[in-house]
Amino acid sequence: MFVTKKRRKRAGSVTVEFALVAPIFFFIVFGSIEFARVHMIQSAVENACFEGARRGIVPGGTSAISKSHAEALLDLAKIKNHVVTVTPATINAATEEITITAVVPLSAENGFGISGFFQGKAMSKSMTLPIQKK
Repeated sequence: MFVTKKRRKRAGSVTVEFALVAPIFFFIVFGSIEFARVHMIQSAVENACFEGARRGIVPGGTSAISKSHAEALLDLAKIKNHVVTVTPATINAATEEITITAVVPLSAENGFGISGFFQGKAMSKSMTLPIQKK
């Protein structure tokens, strides 16, 4: 095929344009994936804290039931190395409210391991609900 001189001069410009635009494009794509995963973790942690607190505020609820339910929900969401604490440690008749706190490291095992935007950071969420009286 006959290639004109003008076309030959233009042949390398596509490669140069791609080299300039590709890093920005991939940064946006991988950043979006990473932020979506962190948002999913945040929603799962908030839900686990709320559901765990709900298990503890009903009559007969214990802090062990609250903690195990919150941990089960985090395990179901495939969130690893989470730490769940319940305050107070013992729920009795004088207890007014229950607080559940979950701390999740934002590490490669809780993400997709694509980027390092959140590496070394941790997410902490709490939920406080008043105890329901009989």
